[in-house]
Amino acid sequence: AGEGTTLGLRVMPLAEPADLDVVVPLASVADRMAKPDPQAGLEVPPQRVVTSWAAISPPRSGWRHLGAVPVDNLRQIAHDGIAEIAAGAPAGSGAAAVETLRQQVWARGNPMPGAADGLPASVAFAAYVLGFLAGESAEVYAAARWHRLTTPAGHVLVR
Repeated sequence: AGEGTTLGLRVMPLAEPADLDVVVPLASVADRMAKPDPQAGLEVPPQRVVTSWAAISPPRSGWRHLGAVPVDNLRQIAHDGIAEIAAGAPAGSGAAAVETLRQQVWARGNPMPGAADGLPASVAFAAYVLGFLAGESAEVYAAARWHRLTTPAGHVLVR
């Protein structure tokens, strides 16, 4: 279970130790980050999201380095997928048809040889939309059934 799960992960240091494991709406975090108060820190939003992937935890250790992928290649995969969905889902397409097309496009293994060969295109899309495509290259790691794409801006994990 959980195959195809793609998660974006951005980490920040905590001001003090905390025992916290919650899923919150991205919009709530984005609102807080848009108006940062360095004195107040970043408060955890009170809203919670219940989602099936929250019970699927990637490994915390045991990651092995597979290689690097040029960020420009990831950006191109994301742009190509976005264009394919836009062209394949004309105005008036039903929600189910658009969702099926999205699943087909983002589940497809990308054509990049090397470290990212076979990773779903969803990895490139997630890195693109979350603003993680920074630097020249992204490092690729694997642990158990998981892969992780890492840039200076964040991580994308896929199972």
